[in-house]
Order: sequence, then C-alpha cells, then structure tokens
Amino acid sequence: MKKGLSLVVLLIMIFSLASCSVVEKPINMPEIWVGGKYPFQLVGCDADYYDDTFSKITGLNIFISNITDNSLDELKPLAELLKNNGIKVSIELGGLYNHEWGQDCGETSADIDLAALDKWAEAGGTVDRIFMDEAIGRVTSESGDGWGSPEYPYLSYTEAGNEMADYISIVRKKYPDIEIYLGTNFPNWGWKGKSDFYKRGEDGMYRGDYYIALTQFLDTVATRGEKIDGVEVDHPYSYYIGENSVDPEIDWTVRVADLEATVKERGLKFNMIINSEGGLKSSAHFYGETIEYIKLYLKNGGNPDTVTVESWYPYPDSTVPESTRGTLFRTVCEVYNYTAEFYLHKEPGNK
Repeated sequence: MKKGLSLVVLLIMIFSLASCSVVEKPINMPEIWVGGKYPFQLVGCDADYYDDTFSKITGLNIFISNITDNSLDELKPLAELLKNNGIKVSIELGGLYNHEWGQDCGETSADIDLAALDKWAEAGGTVDRIFMDEAIGRVTSESGDGWGSPEYPYLSYTEAGNEMADYISIVRKKYPDIEIYLGTNFPNWGWKGKSDFYKRGEDGMYRGDYYIALTQFLDTVATRGEKIDGVEVDHPYSYYIGENSVDPEIDWTVRVADLEATVKERGLKFNMIINSEGGLKSSAHFYGETIEYIKLYLKNGGNPDTVTVESWYPYPDSTVPESTRGTLFRTVCEVYNYTAEFYLHKEPGNK
C-alpha cells in the first residue's frame, strides 16, 4: 500500500514539473511577455527557478516605479540578469500625464519618462519597449486618473494626439529603435456609442467613446508623421466574461474582438494582457482564472501579437520558482504551453 502511494506521489511530482517543460513553438504564435510587482525576486535565485520560463518568454514588463524607487546599485543585478538571458524589457509608464500643461504636455511628459528610461539604461538595462498606460484618458477625461485639476479644460482627442506626436519625437531621438505601445483600460470606456462596463457618467461611457478617441488620436499622430507600434489592452478576466456588467446585452468578448479588428485594420500590433482580479484574493485565484482566460480568449478567435501575463495586484506574491503552482512564472509557463499547443494545431496540415 505504501509502495503504491509512493508511486502515485512520484507521478504527481513528475507531472507537476513536466507541465512547465518545453513545448514546440509554432512560427505563428504570439510573443509571450510577463510582468509583476516583484521583479527583484529574480535576483540571486538559482537558475532552475526561472530558466525554463526565460527559454519561452520574449520579455519582461517592469513598472516605472521599479526604476524610480530603486538605486542604480539595486537595478544593476536585475538588468544584468535579463540582458545575459536575452530577455527584452518593456517599461510601463504614463506617456501623457497632465492636461494642465497644454501644448507643453508632450514635451514635459517625455522628460519625465526619459529620466526613467535613462536610469534603466545607465544600470545596464535594455530599453526595448514602452507601454503607455491609459495615455489618452489621462489628459482627456476627469475620470482618466491623470494629474492636474478637473477645473482646468481637458484636451480634445486631436490635441492629445498632437502632444503624443511631440512625445514620440523626443523619445525616439534618444531611443530610435524603441517600440511604443498605447495602453487602454478598456472596461472604463464606452465603444461605438454604447456604455462602459458600469454605465457611468452622464452619457454612460465614463471616459468616453474609445472608438472615437482612438481613431482621432491615431489619425493625428499619423498626420504628424510619428509612429505608434500598437495598442495594449488591459481587460481582466471578469470583465472579459461580462461578470457583473451593468448592461447584460453587451457581449464583452465581441467588443474586445472588435477592438482587435479595429487596431489591426490600421496596420498596428494588438497586444493582450491576460490576467485576473483574482490577484486581489490569492495566487491560486489569479493562476486559475488566468489559465481559463487564455483558453477562452483563443477559443473565441483572439489572435494577438503579444500575450502579456501581468499582475499589478498583491498576488501572485511570488515570482518564482517556476516549478511551484501559483507563482507568476509558473502561470506564464502554462499560458505559454497552452498557447503553443493551440497554435500548433492551427498550422496548415494540423487538425
């Protein structure tokens, strides 16, 4: 009896370790990135805590506060680890910050963000991407969580686009090869005349109609001759499935698909953040719902250029080891494995 039990335990252990093993990477699958609140947990770890994950992911997303709140001496080991393992870096920042700056908003915002990029570069880090979290909403809407007084007039979408063009021009003078992604907290916006997730504000669209905002903003940036590489969407699992949505007639899976189509029709990349507000509860909740999310999103026809498994929540509170269920790296490993298998069967000749 004990011998049989030991065999079962051994098989469970083997399966647990194998679930993060190498899966063949189809040519057409999205890049997989990862981001969390605790990147410095990687420093000083044994390589077997992260090496399988590093073999799968393209890059790591870090927050601007990870840079500004730490010294060069604290940043250097992380920068060296990522560079030595060929891991690209995306820095999540604001892009545009304060509508009160008016025609100086783009230039002043660029100075703020460049200070962080330069500090990371000085620490030895690579500057591959920036992800501008809600750059449009910050300066065009009182509900956009930007800086400045709501008593001061907000920018129009065209004015915000002009400030973004100034911002991009300044950033790319210093970092000409950097990829620039526009972020959106999609549930906080209406879409094509219909409400946001909670139907807030006078018109029920809270920050505004994102279809109009995005179109006018991108048109202005393009007219100025500047380039945004793509759009990155923050839309956690519970919002994707429409849980507690005020308007049950809105199918949020369809709305996200429409946004994806809109972005790609403009020749831009579409990046999807796959995560869960279960991160407010526990690592297990985040893990379980994130895995369910990638399965449902791909099943529904989602075809992003990048999948980013990211948590800005308290959980997962452990980045590594990748062999432990519920850590951030174990979660991204399993997202990678499922995505690779899914795209492998999508390739011509496979069923």
